[in-house]
Amino acid sequence: MTPEISIITVNFGSAEKVKALWKSLQQFPPHKEWEFIVVDNHSARNEGSELATFLKDFENAHVITLSRNTGFGVGNEEGIKFAKSEIIAIVNPDIEVQSGTFDELLKELKTEKVGIVTPIMQTRDGASLPNTWNFPSPFGLLSRRLFGKKEVVTAQKTTPVAWAQGSFLMMRKSFFTETLKGFDHRYFLFLEDTDLCRRTWEAGHRVLQVPNAKAFHGDKRLSGKGIWQSLKKKTFWIHILSALKYFWKYRGKSHPEIF
Repeated sequence: MTPEISIITVNFGSAEKVKALWKSLQQFPPHKEWEFIVVDNHSARNEGSELATFLKDFENAHVITLSRNTGFGVGNEEGIKFAKSEIIAIVNPDIEVQSGTFDELLKELKTEKVGIVTPIMQTRDGASLPNTWNFPSPFGLLSRRLFGKKEVVTAQKTTPVAWAQGSFLMMRKSFFTETLKGFDHRYFLFLEDTDLCRRTWEAGHRVLQVPNAKAFHGDKRLSGKGIWQSLKKKTFWIHILSALKYFWKYRGKSHPEIF
């Protein structure tokens, strides 16, 4: 049967997390026909083959192995090109879904002028993790990158947000490809999700966080480390480069209205 939801994850050295994500999907699948698409971004130690072997007995699971590391946005786009359904969910490998995650998101996505929906993120002990933000300023972004956590305010009702972290985004494939024209390829990693959500608002569509949809997120994040750890990491400098591209792209432009 033709799937109604395509769940896409990009792997780069996270094969065990992809397996855990798959197991959570088996335990709490959408109440629609669905497919699981893994894009291996040229991982070390042949993880693409490892995952293809792991998923070989499941007709709704597919593995795409790329010849080079294309980054977050382009990697996800390879999976979206392959996707057979109109509803797509971009889900990071370190996510594990809970009961009703996809069903609650789908309810809100059907609402008029909704472009992107995202769940609440939690730790295993039930604490909320930040995955939605206001549009960044240079100082605010640098501060969050260097000093990490902010106080997490958990939405009590479906709430419009400026942008949602790319760890879990659901939208229509046609909206992503035709209206947004995909991710901006100038970003290899970081800020591509901010940019995507900003363009969603500019297109007159909303980005919503849905509190009835919850997912577990791993506590090892690529951003938000302490200052000394950050300065030593390659990902910190990739984040800075993406920030420079973002602020240059939107220089002199007002933030879109959040409604």
